Amino acid sequence: MNRLGLRLLRTKKLKEAIRTLELNVAAFPKSDAWDSLGMGVHGRWQRTRDRVHRKSLELNPNNPNAAESLKKLEAK
Repeated sequence: MNRLGLRLLRTKKLKEAIRTLELNVAAFPKSDAWDSLGMGVHGRWQRTRDRVHRKSLELNPNNPNAAESLKKLEAK
């Protein structure tokens, strides 16, 4: 499911990608799926984006993508 969501992101089908990644997070709430969802919402909804990246870091404190994304968001 995660691969499908990321493929949809790459092909610019954002609505479908975000919905797929949301389903992935619902199915696997303790996985790195949060990081992928964060990539999907990165440029769209700030509150959701922040929450998603924080959750990803909570589940995996060594996640460089989420840490870097949060650092960039906090710098804005």
